[in-house]
Amino acid sequence: MAFAGRGRRRWMAAGMGGAGLAWGDMQVLSTNSPAIALYRRSGFQQTGEIADMFRIDGLSFGYTNMSKRIA
Repeated sequence: MAFAGRGRRRWMAAGMGGAGLAWGDMQVLSTNSPAIALYRRSGFQQTGEIADMFRIDGLSFGYTNMSKRIA
């Protein structure tokens, strides 16, 4: 399912807050700067990174872990 702009932020807020969760955790490819910026604007903080997590077509990609306290 794809979401864009304000719709994505509303979806994230409604889905996490409405589920009674205390924390929201997500992972994103470290090279996906637009997604990382969106998550930071939404209150997520980087909690870790796994370098060289994936090899795609011979290229190395890291994985960034992000978390946000909801409750």
